[in-house]
Amino acid sequence: MLRPLLLGFAAAALPILSAAAAPATPEEAARLSALLDRYVGAPAPGEAPRETVTPKGDGYAVTVDLKRSLAGLDALGVGLDPYTVAMTLTPQPDGTWRVQSDDTAPLAFHVADQSFSLSAKASSFDGTFDPKLRSFSTFKQQQTDAISSRSSPTVAQTSTYPAVTLSGTGAAADGGTVTTAATVASTGVAGQFVFRPAAPPPAAAAAPPPGGTTLDYRATSTHGDLGVDRLDAAKVLDLWAFFAAHPSRDSVAASQDELKALLRAGLPYLAAFRQGGALDAVSLTTPMGVVTARSVGFALDASGFGGTGKAGLGLTAADLVVPQGQLPSWSAGLVPTAVDLRFGLDGFHAEEAAKAAVDAVDLRKGVIITPEQKEQVGHVFLPDGGTLTMQPSHIATKMLDITMNGHAALGAQPGGEVTVTAKGLDREIAALQAQAATDPGAGQVLSPLVLAKNLAKPNPDGSLAWVIAFGHGPVTVNGAPLQ
Repeated sequence: MLRPLLLGFAAAALPILSAAAAPATPEEAARLSALLDRYVGAPAPGEAPRETVTPKGDGYAVTVDLKRSLAGLDALGVGLDPYTVAMTLTPQPDGTWRVQSDDTAPLAFHVADQSFSLSAKASSFDGTFDPKLRSFSTFKQQQTDAISSRSSPTVAQTSTYPAVTLSGTGAAADGGTVTTAATVASTGVAGQFVFRPAAPPPAAAAAPPPGGTTLDYRATSTHGDLGVDRLDAAKVLDLWAFFAAHPSRDSVAASQDELKALLRAGLPYLAAFRQGGALDAVSLTTPMGVVTARSVGFALDASGFGGTGKAGLGLTAADLVVPQGQLPSWSAGLVPTAVDLRFGLDGFHAEEAAKAAVDAVDLRKGVIITPEQKEQVGHVFLPDGGTLTMQPSHIATKMLDITMNGHAALGAQPGGEVTVTAKGLDREIAALQAQAATDPGAGQVLSPLVLAKNLAKPNPDGSLAWVIAFGHGPVTVNGAPLQ
């Protein structure tokens, strides 16, 4: 999704223009170049232009030096390696612009102590940029042998995709905003996580930290979707223009009042966000062996950024299989074979917290926001602690079928209730009893399961239920306090 966004912003001057189809001329190319200066920055005396615009058939070949255009982002801890966007812009009879690019140059950027990179052996982009939307009405990107990587002091991740396609549409929404929906699919993915131990503090012993852990993963295919509702693209472009006009950390800091005013004016920038995806035929190679699953998925959504917000997170896995011989035999009935977990958070105030952060930041100081200020922003984000919910969730094992749901009020006096229902507990207890005579480990697990059965409330369908309440006095199970 990043390259289409960069192409869109690089074409940001287009809303100003009348995109009538006509033969491309050097004079119109010069006018386009001058208008692009607002979003790429005018060059200093003696400096080469940050963009080039030349006639190409019925359109214009355009290049934009994004590193120089966005150098001011360094003030926020964001840096871009040398990167030039190359595209062809062709005006259409309906006032839109066709944007095409076959750019395969590697893109690398850094955010604080994290680094990211994207590259592809072959890449093609074709989209329609609508000046009225200040965004793409349609777009499609196809890449082969794509590679993405992320690195931090403690984690490094690399993913490769033999073939990946991203496509989407944008439509006008309330107040001049745009709603975009996109889908992505790849023929497969392979990659690696490397978890590194944190470096010891300077005063610690000189002994090197223990070695890290490597996890390799693979899936035969992936697919996902992304939605952004009511994005205020015009306000985002205003920020882009600010950083183009302030190409250094010092110039951004000197004009931070202007930057803060722009940030406040654009909040909350969007109304809702959602993302989901799944990997098929997944394998994960661990130091203990290979874990496989028929599919692994996730879903994330958030809304209410301009008021009282709510968010949800879902994680699923089907037909899980753990390495044989790595776990004791008595655990076979307790290892999950399917997982469907769904959580929610209600009661956050994203816009108010963002405004508090904007007010607190001082780019003229070495520490632009102090730990105390971060804590204050956190209190604004969740003034009453919010409510954490477990929406109906499910875990299955060879023996057990477990469902869960509940809620917890966070804050100064946390408290809540969780309901757990299980089928198959009697079978699991019987299996453990048969093994306990020869395996002490089975006996250690057996005792808490028998206790759980004794605390349960039978349901008419034969399942067992536990209503666990906590936070106001002793923890209770089905109304009885735990001793």
